[in-house]
Amino acid sequence: MIGKLQLLGEDDFRPFMDNTIRPWIQETMEEGYLAAADGLKLHYCCLPNPQEIGRIMIMHGYCEFFGKYHELSWYLWQQGYGIYFLEQRGHGYSDRDGVENDMVYVSDFNEYVEDQKLFYDTIVSKDAKSPIFLLAHSMGGLVGARYIEKYPDDFKRVILSSPLLKMNSGNIPAFATYILVFYSILARKQKAYIPGHGAFDGVRNFIGSSTKSEARYNYTFDQRLLDKHYQTYSACYAWSRAALRAVRQAQRDVGKVKNEILLLQAGQDHMVKIEGQDRFASKLKDCKLVRFPEARHEIFNSLMEDREKYYKEILSFLKKE
Repeated sequence: MIGKLQLLGEDDFRPFMDNTIRPWIQETMEEGYLAAADGLKLHYCCLPNPQEIGRIMIMHGYCEFFGKYHELSWYLWQQGYGIYFLEQRGHGYSDRDGVENDMVYVSDFNEYVEDQKLFYDTIVSKDAKSPIFLLAHSMGGLVGARYIEKYPDDFKRVILSSPLLKMNSGNIPAFATYILVFYSILARKQKAYIPGHGAFDGVRNFIGSSTKSEARYNYTFDQRLLDKHYQTYSACYAWSRAALRAVRQAQRDVGKVKNEILLLQAGQDHMVKIEGQDRFASKLKDCKLVRFPEARHEIFNSLMEDREKYYKEILSFLKKE
């Protein structure tokens, strides 16, 4: 229990999602499409709050979609926040740029940034009479970092949850990653899968996942199985090159950030390198770095102790004077 916020456990999670939260989303959600600068259609979901004390714009991570954030949206909406969520290009029901549903492609992360700016200007800030906050996770954290470096006045405060601020290439040395990306340009394989990646196979792998909650892992995976739009699964060379470049730019331009930042870091993160987060945080003017030593990449899908701390930190940060 956090104030008036009652967190779900493992056993009660799925029944409450199916019987309470999903019907609430269907009743409350407003959705639509925006046309990006290059003509791609971008899908968004909004949960307006009649008792609004603030608006939260969520930037999701790599291969994610709105359905992964149902629980988080419920908790924050219960606290008085309107929720605004754009499915980034190549994800969910937003258009793909010439690739299959299971491949993530973008030529430059500035495309993500400008998509989010369009969403902010057109939908999020429209008729807003309360503060607007940003909550950005993983790849969305890198997009969010680039956004606030370019548009520092749009958000009152910013939460970066396990942000991608240094790539994790696994057992591949950093220099080899750059060589592979350079090779892809010469070989014109920009829209080919990177090594170790491929089409969505429909096989569960909770043990190797980014969460410690099996109930939450299955909730997201079940949505993937039922809808091809949610089967985004793997990166291509072009996305990897764009991400590497965006990380360098984010670290270079960190001095442009004027916002107050809450950075939430997972100690057992195998998706991103946490030293990139440490470096970024050390250069910010106003940043609180909170570590979760036992959590995997998705802290909001961790075990109860970490999730209680996660939401406590977020709500305290949002509501501070």
